[in-house]
Amino acid sequence: MLVGYNNIVDYGSNLGFVRHVLAMDDVFPGNTLTGRAITAPWLQHSLYGVIIAVEIGSGAACLAGGLVLLRARSAPAAEFERRKALAAAAFSLWFF
Repeated sequence: MLVGYNNIVDYGSNLGFVRHVLAMDDVFPGNTLTGRAITAPWLQHSLYGVIIAVEIGSGAACLAGGLVLLRARSAPAAEFERRKALAAAAFSLWFF
């Protein structure tokens, strides 16, 4: 959530990096894959917004999963295992 917050507060810092990656403007000359480059500013901003939303969403899900596990810390092992689903899904989303 902190990374998403930072990207909102200092929007331009990482937008330049995202634009650079999406535009594929630093690949070897003659690279045939540049046809998939995204150079439309509106689409670059939109995709950056998606990145920020996923960062905040996965952070919130990790926090919620951690709270669920914290509440289940003294529950029987089977109950604790059952409650791991949200935390595991959030953790997987973050790494995706």
